Amino acid sequence: MCVAYARVLAVNVERRGGQFVLTSVEPELRDAANALGFLRNGDAFIRTFPEDARWLDAAWRNFVRHAGEMLRQTASGVAPWDEALLSLLERVDGVDWWLAGSGALAVRGVEVSPRDLDVITDAAGAQRLGELLVDALVEPVFVSDGWVARWWGRAFLGARVEWVAEVASSVDEPDPVDFGPLAAASLERVRWHGHDLRVPPLELQLAVAERRPPYQRGALPLELPARKAPGQGLEPRSPRSERGVLPP
Repeated sequence: MCVAYARVLAVNVERRGGQFVLTSVEPELRDAANALGFLRNGDAFIRTFPEDARWLDAAWRNFVRHAGEMLRQTASGVAPWDEALLSLLERVDGVDWWLAGSGALAVRGVEVSPRDLDVITDAAGAQRLGELLVDALVEPVFVSDGWVARWWGRAFLGARVEWVAEVASSVDEPDPVDFGPLAAASLERVRWHGHDLRVPPLELQLAVAERRPPYQRGALPLELPARKAPGQGLEPRSPRSERGVLPP
């Protein structure tokens, strides 16, 4: 078994084979560890990956460098998502992907504060993203059968970039979500910093946000835009809330 230790800011990180382990986690960061998918076991927080997952070793090396910052961004809800998105756009030309979650609202100009970027792709795209972002991976790209999507990957480009592929059609039952097949079939294009980005329909994202109970709602935008006819701008509407959609 491969065991390695490191000290990152105020957190100890340890690797046990396919497990990334956090210990000595400050109390104010423990909820963030849970939000990142680490399961608590006594004083440790553990995230387990297949030991034969591609890029597991590279992900561990990057995780050691970035674990503390990821925890603090997740805890604070503040991350340089726009810089991360620009970096992503520079590196993934040719990959078929689209943006979901709070990032998709932010590129429309909605006043939200994404703490990560949620990317939807296909199986080939999930693996290609791993190749292109290998120096930024903080988790390996791997198959996760029995979950809402078959593929998962996570990188850190100053903020978390997380992607899924082959999302199950069941996520749209009984109501559609903004990262499922129904959203994929009705994507819209927005212009952001000179780039054309594909995002879910705004009405769908607002409906998803409204269905969430208050305790699940993340950053509260002061105003969300109402839909206008093509060629018209956006006007304020009553406040609603949103959060990222992809579980870790």
